Amino acid sequence: MNASDAAAGGRLKDWEARLDAVLVDWAKREHRLGRCDCGAFAGAWVEAMTGDNPWTPLAGRYATELGWLRAIRRHGWRDLPAAAASVGREIAPLLARRGDLAFDGSALGGMVATGMLRMAETGGLVVVPRHHIERAWRIA
Repeated sequence: MNASDAAAGGRLKDWEARLDAVLVDWAKREHRLGRCDCGAFAGAWVEAMTGDNPWTPLAGRYATELGWLRAIRRHGWRDLPAAAASVGREIAPLLARRGDLAFDGSALGGMVATGMLRMAETGGLVVVPRHHIERAWRIA
């Protein structure tokens, strides 16, 4: 991303269209650890907003939950919230708005008007109601 591509605050000028494309694409995907899980979805979400996917180095590096834990720890994060904190400023969940990241206690997802979107364990995306969000981060 170059400076002319970014809008005020670090989000790309076309972030909303890019985010819509991520939603359409990920709604059809099957859940698969290391390739199509909440971390990969959150990475695609951040990339739509800023042009950079901070979690690309983790793609395909694990296939189990234990492997996932080892992979994020190798990158210096103890858990999903720590990974999210590496790309955004933590905010009160009630202040989260479209484009921000959120955590519901077990998965990362992206904020939309009705709540948090996250990968479903069976595939596709599910909406987590706003009152279930425990933590949130402002992206760009």
